[in-house]
Amino acid sequence: MSTEYRVIWQREGQPRPMTKVYRTKRGADTRYGILTSAEPWALLGHDANDYVCCSGHSCGCEGLTRREQTKKIRAESPLKFARLETREVGEWTTHSQQ
Repeated sequence: MSTEYRVIWQREGQPRPMTKVYRTKRGADTRYGILTSAEPWALLGHDANDYVCCSGHSCGCEGLTRREQTKKIRAESPLKFARLETREVGEWTTHSQQ
């Protein structure tokens, strides 16, 4: 039997919760950490002062650093809840055979 992990979260203004399913605990922990950690960029190996995209002169990304982008997203749409769930996935069973 294998284990599946599911991260469910909802932000203010979203009509329904978002869900992501993972086969590894590491992937689920990373997603959950990105949502709830004070420094989510560190989980992905980035520096807080790195630009998200570019300095803002090449596209419409506003030239935000990772810290500024996190602060902006959390101010515009605060997290209502986030949870990490797990379940055991069983073996396949045959219901009909020809």
